Amino acid sequence: MGVPTKLEQLILEGKVTPARPHVSALPEPITTAGPVSDLIAEQRR
Repeated sequence: MGVPTKLEQLILEGKVTPARPHVSALPEPITTAGPVSDLIAEQRR
């Protein structure tokens, strides 16, 4: 157990930085009167 992984070793050496956590909130869903396929068909006209 005490052996760091390759990624942990690269982080310790300063060669890579860990990804930042994604913390943004999702937007509210949009309600529609019909299915998505109807919306796409309208856009293609």
